[in-house]
Amino acid sequence: MVAKTRRALIEHRVLAAGSIDFGSLADEFGVSEMTIRRDIDALASKGVVRKVLGGAIAVPRGAAAAGDAEDDPALTAAVLDQLRPGASVLLMAGPLTAPIAALAVRRSLGLRVVTADVASALMLTEDPRAEVHVTGGRLAGRTQTLTGGDVLRSIEDLNCETLVLGGVSASADRGITAADESWALTLRAALRAASLGTRPA
Repeated sequence: MVAKTRRALIEHRVLAAGSIDFGSLADEFGVSEMTIRRDIDALASKGVVRKVLGGAIAVPRGAAAAGDAEDDPALTAAVLDQLRPGASVLLMAGPLTAPIAALAVRRSLGLRVVTADVASALMLTEDPRAEVHVTGGRLAGRTQTLTGGDVLRSIEDLNCETLVLGGVSASADRGITAADESWALTLRAALRAASLGTRPA
C-alpha cells in the first residue's frame, strides 16, 4: 500500500474514532511503528491530527480556522507570559487552548489546570510537573471537549487564579455571551471561579 492511501485511511480512522495508537495501526497496516509515526507527522502538518503519547487525536474541525489561532504564536506566548509557574488555571475550550497547552509543556510551567478540553489535558500531561484535572461532562467526539451540565457543576466551586477564555463575546449589559446559552452559563461560572481576573484567548 502506498503512503498516500495509508495516510488517507489513517485520517479517516482518527476522524471517526477521535484517537488512534501507533501500535494498532502498525499491526493493521503491516508496517513499522516508525512508518506510522511518519504518517502521523504528515497528517499533523496538515492540521488533521495532534500527536499525543503513543498515538494521535483528531484536531477539532474548524479549530485552526477559528481565527487561525494556531498560527499566532505571539498571542499564545502573550497568554502564557501572564502565568506564573505553578499557577492554577481554568482553561476553557477555544481556538488557542491546544497551542497554549503545547507552549506550557515546552516551557515546563508546572501549571495546575482544570479544563473541559480532553486533547489539551492529554497534551499537558507531557509536563511531569503539571497537575491536570478534567471536568465532568459528556465527551463530544468531534471537538474532544466535555459538554453539558456536569461541566458547569464541576467548575462552580472552583477557585482558580487565572481563567483563559476563547471564542466568546461580552457586553456591559449581558456579560459573557455565546451562541449556545448553556455554554454561556458555563463560561459565566468559569469567570466566577477565577479569583484574579481573566486572560482572554
